[in-house]
Amino acid sequence: MVTQEFTHCLEAVLFISPFDDPVTYAAPFFVLFMVVELISLKYLDNDPQDGPARKGYERKDTETNLLMGLGSVVINTFARAAALLLYVALWAWTPLRLDAHRSAVVPLSPG
Repeated sequence: MVTQEFTHCLEAVLFISPFDDPVTYAAPFFVLFMVVELISLKYLDNDPQDGPARKGYERKDTETNLLMGLGSVVINTFARAAALLLYVALWAWTPLRLDAHRSAVVPLSPG
């Protein structure tokens, strides 16, 4: 028997906003700073006295960083789904059942 409270909790967990993940906020700034770096490498003076010419990141580095961010989001999604399934299984198979209508209220302050 599925209670209304359990259904509400299940819906809340299933529809977690992607904006709760910090990677969602970091990815646009990562791309922005890559663009700023490319523009600075192209237009700023490169004085030969400063040493070898600046090249910036290689394409492989950029691809690796972006894929790691994407992988973080994907793995986090699967981890949340696995945790949800575990909690649903534990809720369904627990021998403990508490009656919400017969719960005791414990006062927090003496008196």
